Amino acid sequence: MKHLFRNTLVLLLSFLLAETLCAKTLNIAFLNGRGNLGFWGNVEDFMAEVAGDFEDVKLTIYRAESDHFKQLRILEEITSENYKTKYDAVLTRTIKNNGVKLLEIAEQNKVPIFLFNSGLTADQVSKVGGPRETYKYFIGEMYPGDESAGYDSAKELFRIAKKNNVFGRSKGGRIGVLALGGGYGNNASIARVKGLRKFIKENDDKLELLQVIPVHDLTDEGFKVSQDTMYYAQKRYTNIKLFWGYNDAVSIGAIKSKTSGSSASFISGGIDWTPEAIELVDSGEMAYTFGGHYMDGGWSLLAVYDY
Repeated sequence: MKHLFRNTLVLLLSFLLAETLCAKTLNIAFLNGRGNLGFWGNVEDFMAEVAGDFEDVKLTIYRAESDHFKQLRILEEITSENYKTKYDAVLTRTIKNNGVKLLEIAEQNKVPIFLFNSGLTADQVSKVGGPRETYKYFIGEMYPGDESAGYDSAKELFRIAKKNNVFGRSKGGRIGVLALGGGYGNNASIARVKGLRKFIKENDDKLELLQVIPVHDLTDEGFKVSQDTMYYAQKRYTNIKLFWGYNDAVSIGAIKSKTSGSSASFISGGIDWTPEAIELVDSGEMAYTFGGHYMDGGWSLLAVYDY
């Protein structure tokens, strides 16, 4: 009886050891709503670095190139039963308010989905709730403080303007702020512009928000569109002293507009910590760039791993 018990115990331990040694590889898909340039290149690189720290994680990246319909098609394909890889989870963001459709596809194909950077609108949340409420396979979410970022960016512009005596040189008392935001359904832009407006309202004796102009080009080369937009905006407004951009791309475009035949002089800052923006900050052409949220992809990957 003792031998039988000992042999059974040895077999059991051997089985457990084999299970440990043959730990299942987690197949994780990142469905990037954009391309791999600028900010989203930083997101991909950091996620790949985090995944590389785990021997049991395989990260595969897909790109929708700012096309919300393409994003839905890719998600439908990679979560289908017949797809070559069975993913344990998909990480992605919403584009143009397509969050509910993303969740529906994941739910239908029974693949866990985690949203980060941009999620459901307030109206959508009121209808479907948060993770694991309406949708069982909606396992989590992580978003940056975009409204705070927009507010803090405006606050930094204000601080630099005071430091450079812009108000002292202003004849009318208030100085003009021009802003470029994102296009329809850009949740990050909506929240950041809200923060900007809040700060302007708190300081409307010193600042005048001339206009918030949407930039509908969602590609990473969107700075060319913002460059053209700023060129014409400077013809419309002659008192632009501060420029607020919802991200680095549009801020870089604004700066380039000053070197393409315009004599305007204004202080500009951005959000995203892109390499191009950091170079402009180092050269003194750009006042600042806020960032760090490119790491949200890596943190989201860790959250999914723990799940």
